[in-house]
Amino acid sequence: MPKKLKIKLVKSPIGYSWDQKDTVKRLGL
Repeated sequence: MPKKLKIKLVKSPIGYSWDQKDTVKRLGL
């Protein structure tokens, strides 16, 4: 399965994100 379709939930200060990079984008960093 391609990495793009690989689902990975991680905890973040704002809730859950699909991945670390997405979390950073949501945080605006």
